[in-house]
Amino acid sequence: MIKQLYSLTLNEILKKYKKKSLIIITVIIFLVGICYPILVKKMTRNISAVYEMSYGFNIGQLQNQLKAVNDKTDLGKVQKSFLNSQLEVQNLLSGVKANPSGWKEEEGNKYLTGLIEIDALNLMKQGVNEAIILGEIPKEVNEKDIQTALETNKDAIQGKINEINKTNNEIKAGIQNDDYLGYLKDDIKNKNKEITDLNKTLDTLNKEEKKDGNVVLIQNQIKEINTQITSLKNDIKVEQYRYDNKIPYTFNNWKSIALLEIQTNTSVVNEKIMTKGEYLSTVNNGISYENYEKVFNHNKEKAENAIKMNWYSLNHNIPPINSATGTRYSIDAGIAIFVIIIAIFGAVIAGGSVSNEFSKGTIRLLLIRPIKRWKILISKVLALLIISYVILIISMIISMISSGVIFGFKDMLEPVIKVVNGNIIEQSYLVNLCSHLFFNSITIIFTICVSFCLSTVARSSAAAVAISIILFIGSFPATLVLIARKCYWVISSPIPYINLPAVPAINGIDSQVLFKSSLGAIELLIISIILIAIALVVFCKRDITN
Repeated sequence: MIKQLYSLTLNEILKKYKKKSLIIITVIIFLVGICYPILVKKMTRNISAVYEMSYGFNIGQLQNQLKAVNDKTDLGKVQKSFLNSQLEVQNLLSGVKANPSGWKEEEGNKYLTGLIEIDALNLMKQGVNEAIILGEIPKEVNEKDIQTALETNKDAIQGKINEINKTNNEIKAGIQNDDYLGYLKDDIKNKNKEITDLNKTLDTLNKEEKKDGNVVLIQNQIKEINTQITSLKNDIKVEQYRYDNKIPYTFNNWKSIALLEIQTNTSVVNEKIMTKGEYLSTVNNGISYENYEKVFNHNKEKAENAIKMNWYSLNHNIPPINSATGTRYSIDAGIAIFVIIIAIFGAVIAGGSVSNEFSKGTIRLLLIRPIKRWKILISKVLALLIISYVILIISMIISMISSGVIFGFKDMLEPVIKVVNGNIIEQSYLVNLCSHLFFNSITIIFTICVSFCLSTVARSSAAAVAISIILFIGSFPATLVLIARKCYWVISSPIPYINLPAVPAINGIDSQVLFKSSLGAIELLIISIILIAIALVVFCKRDITN
């Protein structure tokens, strides 16, 4: 039986590859495997160009606003002065190719505050009303800083301006010279001072707690201050590590990315969960408090694990697998592309696998042979899966070689870091890659089975291909629409998981949604088995009338 099934499957594979169109599609997929890593490297290099475009857009907007200002009025004078200061900062940041979320942007905001303070003081000297000045302050600037500056005695205004100019010149020089170490040194110093001040406040509150009867209020204040201190200490730890190891703020340095992720995840860990009363009174999204609590704890645990993994990576010099640099990132990002291409490709060839036999009349030649019908059908399914998986595996091997040539092969030898039961473990990259590839490839199995079942039952190649591809491509936007409409039942349905590589992208859409990818993958496999069973029943029972 196995020998006969093997022979039938082999014949099916050879029959498929007699078609030139199939060979051409296969070659195209292999070419994608060669070219994709080149595109990844080019995109990585062009990230700074995206930042430049962002600043260029801001500069263009500010210039247009300046043209529309009437500087004959006091309001126009304020607007023109403030817009020129904003334009100066945008030109400064654009010139040094600053990352919009990096330290230069933060220093740029300090520089802008200084410029606006000088503008406000000069305008006040000219007799412009304080209310007009405060009404036009840019959103990036703290109004209290400007109010404080405007309280300066008239005789001391020029001295204040000189003092601000001195500070601003230092900030500007730091930005232009990429003096991130100087920035870190000052920031660590300021945060340590902030911790000292908070500890003094804490001592005062602890004394008040013993005297005051309103213990609950004081205890809440103490908790809040302790949270602030913990957060500041974590920031100092990250910045001190960056300072000691001279790690620049760059988007193509995995250590810099890991440190930024630690800071981001620390804020998630420090986030306070709402009480049931707070949640029900402020949130109206159709999600129960129990589900919110479950998702909140999951996200917190995920953030804690990410912090553990990133510190382990830094201390053991092992790049995290999700760092947007290097060979492993290129290979892992390619999995989604290959799975999507091969799922569509599989649906196309599966759609004509049985229906074409009927339309061409070759089905009679198959059935007059002394072979059971179920063997014929199973051999066709196996042939489709084998072809798809062979193309997928070869594509990944080509991608690995191409990525290794472009980025270097060293990354592939590094282990993957995971957290299992709260403990850090190291796993072989190839083992991790294979499990990740197989999990995502369940999408291919499902799409082929849908198309194959429709081809067998409906005997229409066009309908089988169209429905299966629409189902595959449409699952992603359908999930987004349903989540937007608060139809959270979709999470437990197979719909979001039809396109498994797209699930991570959907995950970030709604923070209150917790997708169950493993359950979804199991659902897809069960449905696939049911579809093949339906195809078998129909194929074995149906009479051949044409």
